[in-house]
Amino acid sequence: MKHSVFLTSLLACWLFGVGGCTTTELTPLAPPAPFLPPYLKVAHPAGYDLGDLRAIFLEKDAPTPDSLKDCDADFMKLRTLSVSVEEREVGAREIIKQDPVRTHWCFFSKLLEVEDTIVSPKSFIDERQKKVLDAYLFLVPISKAFMAEYKDSRYYRWTIRYYRRISESVFFKRVEISAPVTAELVEVTTPNGFPKEERPSRTVLDRYGLGGRQPASVTPSSTPVLPMPNPVASAAPPVAPPAAPEGILGLDVPPPNSTEALIEPEASPVPTPETAASPTPVAIPVAQPSPTP
Repeated sequence: MKHSVFLTSLLACWLFGVGGCTTTELTPLAPPAPFLPPYLKVAHPAGYDLGDLRAIFLEKDAPTPDSLKDCDADFMKLRTLSVSVEEREVGAREIIKQDPVRTHWCFFSKLLEVEDTIVSPKSFIDERQKKVLDAYLFLVPISKAFMAEYKDSRYYRWTIRYYRRISESVFFKRVEISAPVTAELVEVTTPNGFPKEERPSRTVLDRYGLGGRQPASVTPSSTPVLPMPNPVASAAPPVAPPAAPEGILGLDVPPPNSTEALIEPEASPVPTPETAASPTPVAIPVAQPSPTP
């Protein structure tokens, strides 16, 4: 009996710390620090108005517009070197991982360049349309790369809201958000803060010598065969921009300079001297004898 009482008190002491037991107080472990991308430390627009956009460039650490004039050169060069949509998407993600802070400022500076061109009384309508199209060839992939890499949809929402705002005055047509775009925005349920795996040894930017890194030396046998631009298609005169380029945001109309322009129509066979010399047989009608009555 005494033995059972002793075991019961010992068990209660061990489980609940009652009686005259002594326990060691343990310090709880601190939770791991969340992963915060470096671009979150710089100024972001407080809203989606143009005043909010211009305000971030008045901050103390904001770069000057002249230093961001050619900030999209790497991605635009990648567009000329590769016709693969997948490679362009991967290249955009590599660009923001290399320098997310500079890409952040580059994104919003291109929006301001478009706005300054639109409001300028010296610009014609064709200049405004071309400026919007050229800028959105960079803005849309980069904004989607931020959303895919850091789960941050603010850049993509800026591209959509601003395009809808200027569409009526620049392209004379009102556009609405399509169902696939709405689904993309709804699926982004988490904010920022997921660590990503390290870059592979050979990336899309390395393959084309972009992004400030020299391509790795490879032997001729392991050099990948890349698609080269078609010289015949590149020599063709430029096509005028469409009147309502909704396809640039994922709608039905494809954007200009798409891969369809690089497809050359099949040429008809060139006749050889032998086939040219031989006459083409012609069917000659033969008179049939009339039936005897």
